[in-house]
Amino acid sequence: MIALVLLAGLTVALLEGPGLIRQGYWRELVVFLALTALSLALGILLALGVELPKVSSAITAVFKALLGQ
Repeated sequence: MIALVLLAGLTVALLEGPGLIRQGYWRELVVFLALTALSLALGILLALGVELPKVSSAITAVFKALLGQ
């Protein structure tokens, strides 16, 4: 299962990365790589059976803080 997660991440990186490099979108490339690395890490943790915390509660807390509620 981990191999499939890595294969999917590599496929996405190989499809999207060269276009960003060719067009000179360096900041976008950095963000893309950071988000891809984060998603790969989470995918590997899920494949290993690690129970992850719920993200929706963290997102709700951030938006409540931003809106001043």
